[in-house]
Amino acid sequence: MHLFHEPQTMEERTIPPTRNLLNTKSWASLRFFSASACRASSLVAGILVSTVALGTILGINETEELRMAHAIKRGLCFHPDTKEVEIREELLPFRLNLVRERVETKYGFCGITGPTGTGKSLLLDKLGYTMQNVIKIHRRANHPATLSDQLLSTLRSEIFTLPAPLCQVRYSNHRDSTRILKHVFDHVRQKTDAPVTVLIDIPSTPQNLDFLSLANVSWFNVLNNTEILPAALNIETLARDIKFLASDMKIMQCAFVATEEEYLFRYLTRHEPSLHLFNTSELSLDSSKYYLKTYRSLAHVDEASLKRIPRTYSILNNYAEAQDKDLFVRERFNSEVVAVRNQSKEAKKFLQLLLTRGSMYSQSCDSIERNDLLILLSDGLVRLNSRMEFEISFDAVREAVREVL
Repeated sequence: MHLFHEPQTMEERTIPPTRNLLNTKSWASLRFFSASACRASSLVAGILVSTVALGTILGINETEELRMAHAIKRGLCFHPDTKEVEIREELLPFRLNLVRERVETKYGFCGITGPTGTGKSLLLDKLGYTMQNVIKIHRRANHPATLSDQLLSTLRSEIFTLPAPLCQVRYSNHRDSTRILKHVFDHVRQKTDAPVTVLIDIPSTPQNLDFLSLANVSWFNVLNNTEILPAALNIETLARDIKFLASDMKIMQCAFVATEEEYLFRYLTRHEPSLHLFNTSELSLDSSKYYLKTYRSLAHVDEASLKRIPRTYSILNNYAEAQDKDLFVRERFNSEVVAVRNQSKEAKKFLQLLLTRGSMYSQSCDSIERNDLLILLSDGLVRLNSRMEFEISFDAVREAVREVL
């Protein structure tokens, strides 16, 4: 006899249904604790990601100064404009050693002014190739930012920086641009034993100065009262910024070229004794012939033709490229003749006086009306030399004055 009943039918052989564990209280508790653990782990992960992100942002921002210093040492901030850097030093308006010695004095800065196309930018680029830790910028006299702000912006453009909202996340954000520049430039000097040299190219912007708008004031006031000048012409502020960083703070050396109405630049900075200004002029006949033969591949150069055109690099290049060089010289010289003929009677007398004397001190120009003198300056017929004297700008203008008068 069997102790247990053995099921005989299919219904009796089926396994009885088990209990639904998902509906039990223990399983509900397990789900609750699992969800809580997931939320806690998500919160911890979020905190970790935020901490890492904040640390990365702070690290990028706080290493910005070291990376800027490294960019200066690698020469990433020197971008020369002129392609003809292979031009020999004999064609430059001044010797490189002379300019470099002036930059390396206790004042630490100098300027170069002169007519457009006389080799100022070329001299600046050649100077940059002979010095260490060079930064080159372009700055107009009416630039809204200070010189320190522009230098800092130039350095930041050469390295990786975060977008505007994130770049402000710093440990200490109270330092101004001058303090940051000092820290960067001091670090460069410590690592290379050479100071940072800043090269500034101030391009010509004749629209900043309306000569005829100054006709209602006396010429003496134009030269001695800067308040009557347009606000856009901010040459004095630029000169003070350069002096502050180079001479007062002594954190850099600086050389700059200015084609921004050179006579006004000289007068507006004449009260700064530490600023030495080099004055460029047109190329000599020998230098012009050498340049055309050596760099423009001209077999024959007529010296008489060179006397009838302004001998600047741009005009000499146009002369070399002209198919009919005699026609080019005639048209260029006729433009100078027309400019002289269109002057007033008093202006013509003043030009003849300059032709006879060679130059005239600016405070002795009582024989010419203020408006006439402003027009002579704006037409490029008259310029200032390094002695603050008025003189005729080019030999071609002298030839035109002789022909007209």
